[in-house]
Amino acid sequence: MIRIDIEKRTFTDVLKNHLKFIELSSNNILSGINFKTEKNKIIVCSTNGNILLRTVLNVPYIGDGINRTYSGAILNKINFVKSKGFNLLTITMDNKFMEIIDDAFMFTYKVPVLEGKYPQTETLFPNKKNYKEVWLNRDYLKCIPESDSKTKITKICFNPKNNNQCLLIEPHHSDSSEITQQTMLLMPIQNNKD
Repeated sequence: MIRIDIEKRTFTDVLKNHLKFIELSSNNILSGINFKTEKNKIIVCSTNGNILLRTVLNVPYIGDGINRTYSGAILNKINFVKSKGFNLLTITMDNKFMEIIDDAFMFTYKVPVLEGKYPQTETLFPNKKNYKEVWLNRDYLKCIPESDSKTKITKICFNPKNNNQCLLIEPHHSDSSEITQQTMLLMPIQNNKD
């Protein structure tokens, strides 16, 4: 079991981005959000089969051991109470549930693990050294993760030697103390007419 305290807004922003495009009406493994712990990171992944989003949350050391997919439908139904100021959530994850405790408002949410094996996503993200960067206004791509609200800039990386490789999309944050790093993987569409 892993237990972590995390700022409420950070966690809810991550959930909001991951819930944007997954199929919530289904009960298969791709309708969930995968949480994996590695030393001082929580790696959050979601996919609809065409888009893969990864968020890395840098946290105090929590160790390895959790790699579970929790129900996106139930996470989507949680109505986190908005509050002013800094509020912490206490999150515990184990083999059966994710428990989210909002101490400020005395709420506890239990989210079950989805049955099945989540795809191995780490090998799908290519080495960024082989990619060039392009900067776009975020308004062109509505499905990507939230970027800095001031700049609305998003970085897209691609391999100029191979048009059939995926695009890597990362929101830009002007605040260098940002504790989340998000990367979205967009798969190319094959044109069979060529």
